[in-house]
Amino acid sequence: MVAHWQINRKHFCLVVDGTNQVQGLLGWALTTRDKAEAWVEGRGELSFEDSKAGDCILFNAWASTSGEVNRVLLHEARKVAHGGQTIYFKRHYKDGSTRPVRLSVTEFIGQHLERDIGLD
Repeated sequence: MVAHWQINRKHFCLVVDGTNQVQGLLGWALTTRDKAEAWVEGRGELSFEDSKAGDCILFNAWASTSGEVNRVLLHEARKVAHGGQTIYFKRHYKDGSTRPVRLSVTEFIGQHLERDIGLD
């Protein structure tokens, strides 16, 4: 998935500090279950068209400079996931291995959003 596609789809969030320096980045795609499964298992990439809509959310970019920034990104990720069915992402480890992750979206997402006071 190409980063500028996320920008063109408006599927990204930047956390910027008071000096206009980027401190965090979140990027995602919306797609169907079959496309999400292929992506998370490394069996295929998504096209621009495959990434625009669907009830599955792929988080494919997450970078943070601090725990505080990470909390803001987590809040934004919950907002993106709210109303979806399944979240997909890949965990990359220092030893070079990758683990596919799937999480069901539940009513707890909404409860977390309600508790994330002051992050909007």
